[in-house]
Amino acid sequence: MSLLSLRWNYLHGEAGNEKRKEKYNKRKRLHFSEMT
Repeated sequence: MSLLSLRWNYLHGEAGNEKRKEKYNKRKRLHFSEMT
């Protein structure tokens, strides 16, 4: 049971990290376009 929830948390966290990375990259791209 705990192992399954651990795996679920890991997968869920990975998805969250991808979304966060995407948002961060979008912000970075915005700043870059503002500079040029």
